[in-house]
Amino acid sequence: MNSHTTKPGTQQLLFGSVVALFFVSYLAAAELGKLLSFPNQLATLWPPSGIYLAALLMAPRRTWPVFMAAAWGAALIFNVLWHEKSILLHTCFWFANTLEAVLGAAYLRRLAGPQQQFTLSRLPNVLGFACAGAIVPSALGACIATAGMHAAYETPFWSVWRVWWTAGGLGNLIVAPIFLSLADPLLRLPRRKWDVAEAFIAGAALIGLASWSLRVSGLTTAYAVFPVLLWIALRFELRGIAIANFLLAVITLWQSARLGLPFSSNESLGDRVLMIQTFLGVTAITSLTIAATLAERRRAWDDSQASEVRYRHLFENMSDLMIVLGTDGRIQYANNAWKSALGYDNQDLVTLALKDFVSPDDRLACEQLLQGFLSGKTTDRIELRWLTRAGQTIYVEGTCDLRTENGLPKQIYSILRDVTERKVSEQQNADYQRQLESTNAKLRSLSITDALTHLYNRRFFQQKLEEEFDRVRRYGSPLSLLLLDVDHFKSFNDTFGHLAGDRVLCRVGELLMETVRANDIVARYGGEEFAALLPMTDLESACRLAERIRRAIEAGPWYGKPITVSIGVASVTNDQTNALELIHLADEALYSSKQTGRNRVTGMDSRRQTILALDWATHVENLSTTR
Repeated sequence: MNSHTTKPGTQQLLFGSVVALFFVSYLAAAELGKLLSFPNQLATLWPPSGIYLAALLMAPRRTWPVFMAAAWGAALIFNVLWHEKSILLHTCFWFANTLEAVLGAAYLRRLAGPQQQFTLSRLPNVLGFACAGAIVPSALGACIATAGMHAAYETPFWSVWRVWWTAGGLGNLIVAPIFLSLADPLLRLPRRKWDVAEAFIAGAALIGLASWSLRVSGLTTAYAVFPVLLWIALRFELRGIAIANFLLAVITLWQSARLGLPFSSNESLGDRVLMIQTFLGVTAITSLTIAATLAERRRAWDDSQASEVRYRHLFENMSDLMIVLGTDGRIQYANNAWKSALGYDNQDLVTLALKDFVSPDDRLACEQLLQGFLSGKTTDRIELRWLTRAGQTIYVEGTCDLRTENGLPKQIYSILRDVTERKVSEQQNADYQRQLESTNAKLRSLSITDALTHLYNRRFFQQKLEEEFDRVRRYGSPLSLLLLDVDHFKSFNDTFGHLAGDRVLCRVGELLMETVRANDIVARYGGEEFAALLPMTDLESACRLAERIRRAIEAGPWYGKPITVSIGVASVTNDQTNALELIHLADEALYSSKQTGRNRVTGMDSRRQTILALDWATHVENLSTTR
């Protein structure tokens, strides 16, 4: 469904309806499988497998867990509430069916390609669906389900496995094509009244012939339905065949399990079930293959007819530049638009070759392109420069197609258009875009950096602080903040002047950047105050870093007068503190550093437990200097 034209609320309602329909269908199909089984035996055909596989094939991958949950709920009602199975065994069955559907859907999606919806109207897809998509996953799922039954009831493993495997495979082969064909846009529905009437007649003929042949001689003459299936395939293609296979399966299983078929007395019930499953499987695969082949032939015929119409219209009414080249590069035909754009007439075409009107700069590439086409290589689009009769250069863009006869290259059809104005405009736009990007980069840099120190400014720092707090809330990682204030900076300014003070601030900023990590965020917070944000850093590590910063700044030299800093450190490790509280904690720590003599580091965590520099300075001496 097109998300650009459908409101989100409508999409959710539609998706919920689809999931509800899947739930009801799954439950009803499970009960149908039970009704069509032999008394006190496993299901000969398990329709929920086909519904499950079709749902995952048609639904986006991100919605698969929803369908898995719906399948689990439907299976819970069927297995536990209706048929008194244990929760553990129910879960085992559900896991087996889910494994089958997921493996089959994943393989068939890969077979169809990343950009295409899986369709049974293509023969390779039908063969892949029958072999690897429907049968192999069922065998793997049967191992899990049979193991669960063997553990619960001590049933014989291989005989139960064989029935489960074929029942799941038949469910995929017979039920899934119904939903896949109904959702396939490549298939046509009967539109005329006679087509609808013919469909009912064909269905009635299939039901009648199948019922009669099964009642008279069992599976011996059951294959007499093949002419009717061929009729349905020819007239109604895959959708008709999918419904016909389902009707045939219901009739066959109902008469086998409920009414009884004339089997030989020497045949066991397991052999009878296997014969029925083999008949239904062979019929389904054969009829689907025939329907897919006919669908491909119909599409090929339709494409051929449409191509002929397009080809004729192309020559007669094309406004683009169009030429037909021989394998030697000479022009065999050019339309009026081409002759008008290049200034040639019909007499010139007699002796004109490709090299005569291609720009000298593009002749080598054009010759390579021509040889590539003749050797079977293709390209989506070509761009060349041509010369007009007057010597002017024009840019052309378009496509080429190679026409062959008896496997040999015959002609090259080229459809191009003059894009000279667009090329000039693109170049101008590219120059303008580069200028705009450069200007925007400069403006952004000016908006987030301090003009004096070239560190981040306070506004940008606040923004990054909020972003880092989001990380703390999500992952609970530690986050530390350093607030640094130059001690007695006003006195320094009064003594040495503002220019010297500015140089001190710049040097302090450089020392900060040299000390912190690459992912730390350093900003001038205001006046002589700086801030550093340290993601993934606890309080102790942040205090060690702050002490290195303090010592580096104290080491100077600073124009004959020592420069020291007071640093407040705050840290949080949970989501119980917001950004403003972290700043407040760091500010309290900074205030403590100033009140206790300046030129020191004070740390404070979210519980307001303070670590003073006097208390742990000796300990820092013994710690590693690396963070």
